[in-house]
Amino acid sequence: MQQPIIEIQDLKVNVKDKTVLAIGNFVIHRGIIYTVTGQMGAGKSTLLEVLAGVRRATGGIVSYDGIPSSSAEFRTKLREEVCFLPQLPRKARGTVLKYLRKEINMAEWSTDSLEDRIAGISKQMSLGEKMDRPVKTLSPGERRWVDLAIALASDSKVLLIDELEQHMSYDELDFLKRQLQRKCNYEGSTVIMSTLNPMAFRRLTGVSVTLDRGHIAMIRSVRDGGRSRRQPGAGNGDGNTLGDKPGRRRRPSSRGGPGRSSRSGTPR
Repeated sequence: MQQPIIEIQDLKVNVKDKTVLAIGNFVIHRGIIYTVTGQMGAGKSTLLEVLAGVRRATGGIVSYDGIPSSSAEFRTKLREEVCFLPQLPRKARGTVLKYLRKEINMAEWSTDSLEDRIAGISKQMSLGEKMDRPVKTLSPGERRWVDLAIALASDSKVLLIDELEQHMSYDELDFLKRQLQRKCNYEGSTVIMSTLNPMAFRRLTGVSVTLDRGHIAMIRSVRDGGRSRRQPGAGNGDGNTLGDKPGRRRRPSSRGGPGRSSRSGTPR
């Protein structure tokens, strides 16, 4: 069995005097799509922020590819290999084209050029007419679409998306599902996304993790025939036996992105 890409041990995150996240032991395997669900305030965003390295844990250890968070190499590896799309966009300057050039991460082993990568994702996601627009003039929905384009075009071993459905139409979500499946199955990436609507992604999900008040309440492995495991006391997420088969690689779908009409109307 391959070493898990991410391992969590006795993780705790406090905000002032309140514990907002507490996970005993949990592992995330390679090439699997994980869906993190739960009510608002359950700790979904906090968990993704910790995994992305943008929020420090109060206690415990998060290891990435065998490297513990206490190591100086940990954050370097995260910057190089992990792509995180939060709910709130980061500040950005310049045009969309300049933004793509700055943010798309190309691995050393990539065989195509950055400009080819930009041209490809621009065609897939109908970004052509937006390329010369300043990023600050984009509507929230347009900005989210551009950020998703960066996430899909980047060479990342782990892709973290907080609330995938945010600002997305049905057609756009359908396109994103196909692309995330391709990224998992063909590129071998691990995808971890949070959602308030897990039923919308039931066919995409490999492992579903339900959070309740900062604890893992249930883990359900779709790859394992829908087997569920409830966590006693909702305090210790022991997921090291769920979703432990790497995703199968296959050729990417030839289907394109959503039609231009989905983004040609009034900006949202």
